[in-house]
Amino acid sequence: MHNTDRIQEYKNKVVLINPIQQHHGPILPIKNDRTNPEPREITDAERKKSAWKTLRGEKKKVRAVGYHKRMENRYELEKQWSQSMAGKPQGEKWIAMAWRDDTLKNKTA
Repeated sequence: MHNTDRIQEYKNKVVLINPIQQHHGPILPIKNDRTNPEPREITDAERKKSAWKTLRGEKKKVRAVGYHKRMENRYELEKQWSQSMAGKPQGEKWIAMAWRDDTLKNKTA
């Protein structure tokens, strides 16, 4: 059985319920209610400002949110550590520093 025979057999078994009608002209008319703004002069402030630089700066701020949050947490932990180390001998300082490093890893992860 060749491919053409299979196609013929398929066509014989296909039942069309409704004949297909081709629509001419617009089915749903498109309305353009937009109006263009009136032309105007570009101000000096607009000339000096760069849209690309503004968008780039805002993207940097969004990406840096996590970094700033980590630094804020680190600052608070450093403050807690320095308060807890007040008046302690030097030997315990290293133990507290190890505690601080482990705490920082757990907080920022």
